[in-house]
Amino acid sequence: MMQQNPRIRVNTKTILTGYSVAYELCQDRFLMDRWNCPIPARMKDTESPISLTPLYPTASKETSFVYAMIAASLAHHVMRSCQMGRGKDCPCSVNNGKKASSCKDLKYGFKQAKNVMRQLDYKYINDKSRREFNWKNVMTGFKVLKDGLPRVCRCYGLSGDCSTKRCFKTTPVSLKEISLKLKKLYDSAEKLKPERNNATSSTNPSADPVTRSVVKTSKNRTNLVYIDESPDYCKPNKLSGIAGTLNRECVHENVATCDKLCASCGYRKHSYVREIKNGKCNCKFHWCCKVTCETCTQRKIYAKCALQT
Repeated sequence: MMQQNPRIRVNTKTILTGYSVAYELCQDRFLMDRWNCPIPARMKDTESPISLTPLYPTASKETSFVYAMIAASLAHHVMRSCQMGRGKDCPCSVNNGKKASSCKDLKYGFKQAKNVMRQLDYKYINDKSRREFNWKNVMTGFKVLKDGLPRVCRCYGLSGDCSTKRCFKTTPVSLKEISLKLKKLYDSAEKLKPERNNATSSTNPSADPVTRSVVKTSKNRTNLVYIDESPDYCKPNKLSGIAGTLNRECVHENVATCDKLCASCGYRKHSYVREIKNGKCNCKFHWCCKVTCETCTQRKIYAKCALQT
């Protein structure tokens, strides 16, 4: 649970909404991957902000995406909350009577989101390598969101001319594009290689090799980084929260997705037919005044991963 911090002025509902939307987008992006962004049980049940670090003990590529996506979503929802007049102490809320075009809600959103992430997944994390891993990917999420903010311009002047033009950035309606950009960064995520030299322990004992590597790769680069190789997502592992791909559905018409989820994991593709009710159809009007309809069903072929026979 998040400890009290006077610098954090974000209400719990906004934070939890940021988590929820981030996971929805994450699951959309990884729908047909072996790792499909499952929501940890503790995250499903929580009624208050919690640290992600205990939920994701492995500093893998997948974990880096989760951190970046949640950071971007949290900042986005703080901004939106402010612009809609629902935020606490927002510099440009409706209650303050300031115009959205001139306000600093965007900067405020990033600041408060950083405070939340720092409090939960940086400040109290003892492992230095993991702490820096968390923060690097959090900052990448913020950077991708900042770069993706749409720019809006307004003209001011007499008789409709544009003698004065004012441009500003605003929040996007959806985070879908942000999630797509982060998915591309996930695909090209960089594995951190420890830098070992004689100065590691003598000049700066607290700067372990992996940590220094994280810091070095962070400068002026928008990328996701990871330390640990991804675990085997084919087979179930309760301790790691991995469900495996057995019984996962794949797209029957798309051989590649079924191969990725089934064949490459030692399972077979099992196709089956499912009837789907499409509601009323073939409606007819009878004089006077009655409408009769049929209930139509559609037969569709589905596929899932099954044990070898």
